[in-house]
Amino acid sequence: MQGMLMAMLNDLTEEKAYKYITDDSQLLKRITGQQWQHFGNMARKAKMQPSQWKQSRSFLSEKRIDLLSVVINTPNGKEWLTRQVNIVNQNWVDCRIKN
Repeated sequence: MQGMLMAMLNDLTEEKAYKYITDDSQLLKRITGQQWQHFGNMARKAKMQPSQWKQSRSFLSEKRIDLLSVVINTPNGKEWLTRQVNIVNQNWVDCRIKN
């Protein structure tokens, strides 16, 4: 599930990240229930664990320092990213419960 979030962050521009944060928009709102189910099945088969803020920050510091800067320097940016991680985790748990 972490990989899905990282893929979404990897494709994000600084401007869009800022807008998502300031509008408090959900980054993964385009993911359908069927896609969550598919990702959940893949995660379960791979024995993946829930995402964590530290993993997201590590990914951003290694691959997208520009986005990390936006997250850190925008008011409520860290909280926004934490919510995105929590959304991934909740969907991961929901997918596990359903199967």
